[in-house]
Amino acid sequence: MKCAFWFILACGPTDAKPQSVQRVQVVATTLRYCLRVAAGLKSKGDNAGAIAHVRACYQRHFVPMAPTLRARNPKATLSLEYGFGLLGHTMGKRQADTTALADQLADRVEAVVASLVVVELPQAQDSPPVD
Repeated sequence: MKCAFWFILACGPTDAKPQSVQRVQVVATTLRYCLRVAAGLKSKGDNAGAIAHVRACYQRHFVPMAPTLRARNPKATLSLEYGFGLLGHTMGKRQADTTALADQLADRVEAVVASLVVVELPQAQDSPPVD
């Protein structure tokens, strides 16, 4: 049931505008730390807190970057959204090693972010006068 919630949430319409690639790169790092906190809550036996924290990580950090990722790689974005749902579901299981799963999800997010092409305009240089 929880996975269905995440899937429906992931497929819903979004009004968010794409962010810059540089901003998405910063948010990806923040997302990694957020997921580590969720894994820490799980390791201390707070399953409900861990599930809630994964949802918070998704809402606060992934949702704002999703339009940028979706514009360039919609399949990978959908896969990441599913990964959040799966991680949230796994946080509720007794003997799951969610620390590794959280790190893997963060690695996947960072890999998709790294695949974004940063197009930089060449800087204007003063050219020497032509005689």
